[in-house]
Amino acid sequence: MNVKTEIKRILSVREPVSIDDSSRAPSAVLVPIFEKDGEYHILFILRSHRVSSHKGQMAFPGGSYQIEDGDLLTTALRESKEEIDLEPADVEILGRLDAQIAMTSNYVMTPFVGFIPYPYNFKVDRRETDSVLHCPVSILIKEGGVHKEIKITGTEFRTSNYYTCGDRIVWGATARILAQFLEIYSRAMTVNT
Repeated sequence: MNVKTEIKRILSVREPVSIDDSSRAPSAVLVPIFEKDGEYHILFILRSHRVSSHKGQMAFPGGSYQIEDGDLLTTALRESKEEIDLEPADVEILGRLDAQIAMTSNYVMTPFVGFIPYPYNFKVDRRETDSVLHCPVSILIKEGGVHKEIKITGTEFRTSNYYTCGDRIVWGATARILAQFLEIYSRAMTVNT
């Protein structure tokens, strides 16, 4: 069994966590993965400074749910088409991860993992997205690939993880989504070794 098939199997047998919070806007993102030179990569976008939230951040393609979408998977695919010209028909959906709250904005994000072809002729929209970046999973998963930050607020300690991809930092809800995907990827790799 290959890694992609095992990721799909793992995602199909788990019940992803949903967050029902009517005070937050529903949104969805796509976690695009692809294989290049025998190695898996994760695709990110660099958000532009023209958007209302998450300016200049590393993120997954995605955005706000619109009523005409009908469901959050359609939202993730529609937004990926708008932001980087990724055709929905070119995405093989492997499954869904746990919903996450974006602490710096008013969104509940539902992530979907999708396998995409490589190479691909991405075209960024320049309004929401400045560029497309990718990082080998091996770089993100290696020992020392994840960094911990401790924040102290009054008497409360909060630990959060962040990742580096070249000279860019992946943090916040994107880092939490990434951590969950990397844990599933590691399990899939264990089965395939």
